[in-house]
Amino acid sequence: MALVLVMGIPGAGKTTLCKNLEERIGTSCCAIFSFDDIFNDDGFMEHLWGKEYAHAGILHLYGLDSTPSAHSERKRCETRVRDFLRNQACRGESSRVTVVDDIFYLRSMRRPFKRMANTFHLAYMVVLVDVPLDLALAQNAQRPEQYRIPEQVIAKINKNMELPAENEPSFIYRPGDSLDELAAQIRKQRETALSRPVRETQSTVQPAADEKWKKLELDLRRCIGELVRETGARTKGALLSEIKKAVYLDLRTKDIPNWDIDGLKDILRQRILDH
Repeated sequence: MALVLVMGIPGAGKTTLCKNLEERIGTSCCAIFSFDDIFNDDGFMEHLWGKEYAHAGILHLYGLDSTPSAHSERKRCETRVRDFLRNQACRGESSRVTVVDDIFYLRSMRRPFKRMANTFHLAYMVVLVDVPLDLALAQNAQRPEQYRIPEQVIAKINKNMELPAENEPSFIYRPGDSLDELAAQIRKQRETALSRPVRETQSTVQPAADEKWKKLELDLRRCIGELVRETGARTKGALLSEIKKAVYLDLRTKDIPNWDIDGLKDILRQRILDH
């Protein structure tokens, strides 16, 4: 198995490269994770910053102006990849290449993935998509308006880019380069890793952020069911569903560490009264 990070400034062409890599390596042997897709997979980012969240929220997502909720979302993305790698290891699927698409412009953003590679005894490589700033800006301008990143954000990321360190196996990919050399390097890294045992000690297991929010969702459903029985179903189901979703998103925005059923029911009761 191999874990490959594809890094670069917004507009560099990372997503296109990942798709091309998947075609070259083969969909049965390659899994792609995009932070952008995970950020948006449940409407949470839209809740935080509105449908056109990019201009207002991208600073948070890119670590230029951190907030607790944005930090939690990055951790959720990391957990999604970690859980996938753990499942692959348990099933003995040792030939797969896992590619993660993100800006990764800070070494601290890449460090958790290096630890994952060490934990699961995976080959690890960072691919830097190296493009001139003006080309990235031009490609960003071609995106639909709601997906464009402010030019000053791209320029700041480019200025603050922390290149792979000497102890980070890396590959530089530039526009027009052939995929052959990159694919060959990945295959080489993967073949090297095939002989390595894949195991995880109990001390390295971390709780999944996804599971935390799934539990909140289930607890809110339970509370709604109990409130329906208490009120004799006087409140319409559609309204209860809307209130439950709003409470879920609000609590997740605050990244609350824990909760209890009585507290959730109190919040839901107040929301129902407010309507």
